Amino acid sequence: MDIVDGVREIKKPEQLFNAEEVGVRLLGEYLEPAYDVAKNGERFVVIQRRFNSTIMMVENWSEEYRSIHSIP
Repeated sequence: MDIVDGVREIKKPEQLFNAEEVGVRLLGEYLEPAYDVAKNGERFVVIQRRFNSTIMMVENWSEEYRSIHSIP
């Protein structure tokens, strides 16, 4: 949609990119959208899944931090 002189004009949709070519999925695992559009319509974010990523969970990290930095 464009706004010209305060009048909204709805245009024919046009493809901005090919999701497969940029390596993203537009639907998540549960068929929810894997993207969102900014309020101003100028930008959007796409969730990109990384299969080789690692998540490290550290329990009691504050205790370890205190012991390393000599904090009582």
